[in-house]
Amino acid sequence: MRKHYAVLIVSAIVLAFGIFFVNNDTSTEAKSDNHAVITSVNLDCKQCMSKAEAALGKMIGIKDYKLNEDEQAISVTFNPHSMQPEWIVQALEAAGFNPGDIQ
Repeated sequence: MRKHYAVLIVSAIVLAFGIFFVNNDTSTEAKSDNHAVITSVNLDCKQCMSKAEAALGKMIGIKDYKLNEDEQAISVTFNPHSMQPEWIVQALEAAGFNPGDIQ
């Protein structure tokens, strides 16, 4: 009977270790899902660029962004656990932009 309890306890410890401490390798998914390019953003003037920077700079979960004035696009790197590309578009809309597609 003691052997059954010992096996049960060891199994529970192994299961708990697997659940809490082993990293499920989803890093390839996270790497592909943490970057977005938002197109058709009017970045023609310095004021527009400043307004976009202000909107993006206040958002939690955005790691980095780059404004591309020539292509009228914003490239954003974000934490997929706390940010979604759609939310970035909504923030740009709230700042007065009419962004296009998310790539």
